[in-house]
Amino acid sequence: LKIYKVAPTSMISLIKESRCLIYSLLIFFSMMPSSDGTCFSMGGMQCTPSPRSDCNRTISVRAYLGETMFLSLEACTKFSSSVRAGYPKIGYDEDPGMPNAASLSNPAFHNVTFRNALGLEYDGPEMYTAVNLTWQPGCFLDSQQKYYDIHFSATNYDGIATYKLRIHIEYPQPNFVDPNISSITTRVGCSERIITLVHQEGWSVSQNQYYSPQIVLAVSSSFFNRPGKSIPVANLSGASFSVINLPEENRSLALFEWTPQRGQEAQDYIICINLIDFCAYTEVQSVCVNITVLKCQVCIARGETMQSVAANFNTDFLSLYTMNVAIQRPHRISSGTVLNTGVYYKVQLGDTLATLSSKFFTNEQAIFAMNPDIAASKYQSDSTVPGDRICLSVPVCSVQCAYGTTCSLQGVQTGGLIGATSS
Repeated sequence: LKIYKVAPTSMISLIKESRCLIYSLLIFFSMMPSSDGTCFSMGGMQCTPSPRSDCNRTISVRAYLGETMFLSLEACTKFSSSVRAGYPKIGYDEDPGMPNAASLSNPAFHNVTFRNALGLEYDGPEMYTAVNLTWQPGCFLDSQQKYYDIHFSATNYDGIATYKLRIHIEYPQPNFVDPNISSITTRVGCSERIITLVHQEGWSVSQNQYYSPQIVLAVSSSFFNRPGKSIPVANLSGASFSVINLPEENRSLALFEWTPQRGQEAQDYIICINLIDFCAYTEVQSVCVNITVLKCQVCIARGETMQSVAANFNTDFLSLYTMNVAIQRPHRISSGTVLNTGVYYKVQLGDTLATLSSKFFTNEQAIFAMNPDIAASKYQSDSTVPGDRICLSVPVCSVQCAYGTTCSLQGVQTGGLIGATSS
């Protein structure tokens, strides 16, 4: 009586470890004698050395960019008097070959001998060959190719058996989540915030840089009087941009915060948050928000008063208050309150900086400070730009007019107050 130990046919197990995926694919090509020659048992089916179509099954596994995949393959030769003993050889077909940068280890051999209770060998040995496939998909892959096939083969003296493996590649595909693209109108000193969420499918499975999307800020601006001529802004003063990664939720949070500063008013800003995957496989996606910073108005910051604002704009408390009469308690203003810092004037034909300065008791430097969109070269003594709206801070309370005709500046603004009079 001869007792044969039946070898396992095939088994696939997936072991997930932190930072890497290990596929343990144990393929037992069981080589045993039969009435029609040596055959191979794969997945419970008997396959001849030239396997039938039902023996050429394809096993599928999944791989992530940046994750190292380990694949273990093992083939076995069953001992029999009709089979020449020998370790099977494991290889792969040149067509389709193996993916770029994949490697197959040198074979490892071992055998199993079966003994009875007396220690006598009654069957065997079974001769095993094992190899390991190692591969880390990276940005060198063609994003149009969704999977890679490898055809493994195990051979011994009696024949050959094949095993087909298909590796599906999970490419990162980040997307914005319900982006808010509403336009914003603001003033100097007012804090604004833009928050966008990015969803990255599969990030929680594969937590590596390949699944960390690239989120980049791009800013451009154009002056009110030059619409359509937007120019890039390398460093936006008063702004901050940060990205918070939340891989457990498959998301990233992009946060743009900005408090416009003096000199940034009278402009339209286009704030774009650009999104692309780590390997730049996908098209750039953008969420753009238009922010308009008005001139002639500011937001009161914590600790500021109407007097300190008046001093910053080269005027006095009373003149500033005449432009903000709706404020009931001018001596105690809460932060965030919007103040008018001047009045609008529409440039008329014949106006120059000199005539405007004389007419409104100001000077060219003060006009430019209130109107960053006005270029000095536009207002020479021999040229005017009718139709422009400029902001002017008029010293109402320090101007006196004789009989309503001849007016003169009677006081000098110092620290937001009217100082000594002058003729």
